Amino acid sequence: MGIVLGRVTVETAQYEVLRQTKDYEIRKYAPCVVAEVQASELYEAGERWSPSQFNTDAFRLLARYIGVFGKPSNVAAVSGGSESVAMTAPVTSTPEPMAMTAPVTSAPEQVAMTAPVQSAPTSARQGESLAFVLPRKYQKVEQAPRPTDDHVHLRQVPSRLIATMVFSGSTDLQRCVPVAKRFFERLAAESLPMAGQPKALDEARWMLARYNPPWTIPWMKRNEILIELDGDAEVAPPQPGTQ
Repeated sequence: MGIVLGRVTVETAQYEVLRQTKDYEIRKYAPCVVAEVQASELYEAGERWSPSQFNTDAFRLLARYIGVFGKPSNVAAVSGGSESVAMTAPVTSTPEPMAMTAPVTSAPEQVAMTAPVQSAPTSARQGESLAFVLPRKYQKVEQAPRPTDDHVHLRQVPSRLIATMVFSGSTDLQRCVPVAKRFFERLAAESLPMAGQPKALDEARWMLARYNPPWTIPWMKRNEILIELDGDAEVAPPQPGTQ
């Protein structure tokens, strides 16, 4: 019942809040490893697909990788067998070029699911990618179970400075764009230095993070827009009256 009402019961991505206003937070995220599927690899060139179709197809591949449906589609780094991986939160989506590590392949290990799940357009911006953040015990790609499906890749994500705004409702990478644009404009108006010095949202390194399963009541769902800031940015507490 708690999950239906929006309760998050799995491990979540690790971060430290550096600044908090009534509308958003600035967080320092710890390094992590993600398992990722890209639409550009999943579908043939010119093949038509919708965001909902991709979310379903990619989620199933990632769920099989961690062992949600039975034997995990992976090879454990140590034992050489399959290893279940715990689910985490959130699942994420992002319209930003993302450097891929070389695919890692071998025998199955089950991985715990964390939150969120992440999805993002590919580096060529011809599609998007969906990613699961792996549990904290996997500090390096080499420590995580290796996918046996060629569509699933592991990627090392470094520590990042992120501005985050929380909102509710059912959404996807396409439907959340108006929310992301307003947040981008807010950060630009406050002269917060964003990574890559973007002039518009489509140049920014941003991501949609979703923490809840589809059956959670829409207005109880926790979603976040994450926009990467310049890593050297000085984050001062908000001035009185600016929150």
